[in-house]
Amino acid sequence: MNNNYDHIDKYINNINLNKATKSVISDFAILWSQYEGLLFLDDRNEPSYSYNKVYKKLLEDRKSTINENLSNRMNMIYNSLLSAMNKIDISNDFRTIMSRFHVWPKEENELKKYYSKEGVIDCNDFVEKFMFVALIVGRVRNNMFHGIKDVTRLNLQKDLFSACNEYLWLILNATGIAKTF
Repeated sequence: MNNNYDHIDKYINNINLNKATKSVISDFAILWSQYEGLLFLDDRNEPSYSYNKVYKKLLEDRKSTINENLSNRMNMIYNSLLSAMNKIDISNDFRTIMSRFHVWPKEENELKKYYSKEGVIDCNDFVEKFMFVALIVGRVRNNMFHGIKDVTRLNLQKDLFSACNEYLWLILNATGIAKTF
């Protein structure tokens, strides 16, 4: 096997991904792999699939410790995510989110909780923002790793991945998996 990766670099350079986008997507892949451990392993280190487990671990077990700093960081991540979505022409109406993020039918009812009667995103408190962002980050991950992509549009999604990375870091740091050095 050839350990020279010039052929891969040449291919990726032909896509014209800028270095910042490549870096943010690489970070996303690494952070997601750590986050996925929270999702897919139960307390006995056996496979399970539960976004709710992560939410419960962070929210229910730590409800009394949701401080102003954590709340402010979640607000920043939530606003950054909405701004990034708008930059790539993903409006915040329900049907657009459903189609652009390929939301699974079983997630549709969960997503509806975060919309007003007028059909726009309406998250008011920490828990709603946290749950909405978690759902969107999961969909970004699925869209990145499954199916055919127009890789030439990845540069446009740099801010979206950056917001996702901030969320993933928040979770990994808050659960003790990653610590700020």
